[in-house]
Amino acid sequence: MIVTTLALLFAMQGQPPSLQALASTSADSRLPQDTICRDEAILRRSDADVWARVFAPQQTWMSHLGDMDGDGLFDLPDGVDALAYLPKIPGNPNSIFDLVFSSDRDFQGFEDGDILRLSRFGGIEIMHSEGALDAALLPVSGTLDIDGLTVVSDNVFLVTFKDSLNGTVVGDVLDGDILQWDATTGVITRFADELQVQAWVENATGSTSSIGDVKSLSFHPVSGDLLFTVQSPSAIDATVFSASNNGEILQGWEEDDWGFQISTEIDALSFIPEEMKQPVLLSTDVNYLNPDESFQLRMRHAEAGIRLSGMAGPMYQISSSNRGGAGYTILDLNARPLHRWPGRSASQIITDASGTASFQTKAPNLPAGMTSATLWYQVYAHGGGWSTPLVFLVE
Repeated sequence: MIVTTLALLFAMQGQPPSLQALASTSADSRLPQDTICRDEAILRRSDADVWARVFAPQQTWMSHLGDMDGDGLFDLPDGVDALAYLPKIPGNPNSIFDLVFSSDRDFQGFEDGDILRLSRFGGIEIMHSEGALDAALLPVSGTLDIDGLTVVSDNVFLVTFKDSLNGTVVGDVLDGDILQWDATTGVITRFADELQVQAWVENATGSTSSIGDVKSLSFHPVSGDLLFTVQSPSAIDATVFSASNNGEILQGWEEDDWGFQISTEIDALSFIPEEMKQPVLLSTDVNYLNPDESFQLRMRHAEAGIRLSGMAGPMYQISSSNRGGAGYTILDLNARPLHRWPGRSASQIITDASGTASFQTKAPNLPAGMTSATLWYQVYAHGGGWSTPLVFLVE
């Protein structure tokens, strides 16, 4: 009823709502303002923007996961295979904490069939384990690896798998089948089989080429129609399809609309029903520094001509922020020492016409007796909210 009412409202106003989605790719890619888009990065695209942009880069994951195995290196997922919007605290500003995901491969004790989310206390939480899904499906053979994921309702999901599974409670499952899983009751049903999805794509494109895997799933935030992407042919593996009208391409969401500079496959996709703003991206070339070592901080995806102020500190503490941008701060703003940059006597950081800026700074010297320190950095864009975070190890 809510979806129908929204659709009628926009129809009466004579303009469709702007759609926005978060996504990840199967391999590293390039965008006009993001020359390197790692396969674990989350991208954001709005059909009101000229191209997609990186929303959460590799260094965002590193900032939240830290060094999970004690090897001296910051950790991150080995690719993002599935992505879905599921607010943890309804009413809070939207942020990366409102997403659940599955990884391309097992990493740091997590399995590629787990449904995961970032913890506000650092690290990752398992929302639903691969073991629980395996116990519900009971496959005789095959590897359980989530490929597509979206939320139907509370603890009810649609899922697809990277590989076929044999002898499950619903029979053999192909990598193009879509299953519905109630994680509370454990009940699994077949939502659509690969032949149905193949027919939707054939009707949309006029081609009979095999679709391969169903790579991602989502729902249209206004109409409620099922949306998805497929593995092949490669010319359409970043095109968003709709199950509406027996299969059609979602207008404004073909492969070329993303702005990719090289051939790219969408591996995970989630349309966001509420506004999730593009944050300023804070980046650097190195996350491991010597004391007093010079390094450069770069900022992009800000508005043109706005002032940026930076902060750095040794305490990780997540606080929601309704000032836009990333939707949260990663720094304990009451902790000491808290370094603010640029200093009062230094020139202000103002973004150029493309919304980018840079700042040259140095790592701090360590106090006597201290051999290493972990520091988090974040930028506040005046009028644009908080940037994505960075983490550094100084030793």
